[in-house]
Amino acid sequence: MSLIVFSHANSFPAGTYGVLFKKLRSRGFTMEKPVATAAAIEAALLNLGAG
Repeated sequence: MSLIVFSHANSFPAGTYGVLFKKLRSRGFTMEKPVATAAAIEAALLNLGAG
C-alpha cells in the first residue's frame, strides 16, 4: 500500500482529523506516530527502498 504523509499545520485542532483517519483505517491503511527529525525520515525512506 502507498505511503501517505499527513502533516497537521493549520489552526484546526488535531482531533478534527479523526473522521479522515477512521476512513483511512477502514480502507486498510495503518496510522503511525510521526518521526521527529529529518534523519529519521531519511532512514525510514531508505528502509522502504525509496532512497
